[in-house]
Amino acid sequence: MTLRSMLVADIGHDVDAISEVKRTDAKIVRSVPADMPAFEQLAHIGGTATIEIDLDANGTLTKAAVLASSGYARIDQSARSAVRASTYQAASINGHAVGGSYVVEVVFDPSN
Repeated sequence: MTLRSMLVADIGHDVDAISEVKRTDAKIVRSVPADMPAFEQLAHIGGTATIEIDLDANGTLTKAAVLASSGYARIDQSARSAVRASTYQAASINGHAVGGSYVVEVVFDPSN
């Protein structure tokens, strides 16, 4: 699983002020592996499910939704379940934990 920030730039701020902000990205603390659904494994079907998550300032998952489907509902559901079971650490700005929205990509490789 990989975690990417979905930060949106605030164009109204001074560029010099933005450069002074010290930001630490959110991270996955404990990644739970996604189970390959049996039918898809037997049929050698794979894909990438992209899951959008929201974390609060404590790193608690408050939302997990399929943002981009793998094309297979069982793979998407397995990815969402794994993302929900994983644990996270919130991002921080100037030493203060903050919530945010992120994208987690879960890749299912039928050859494994």
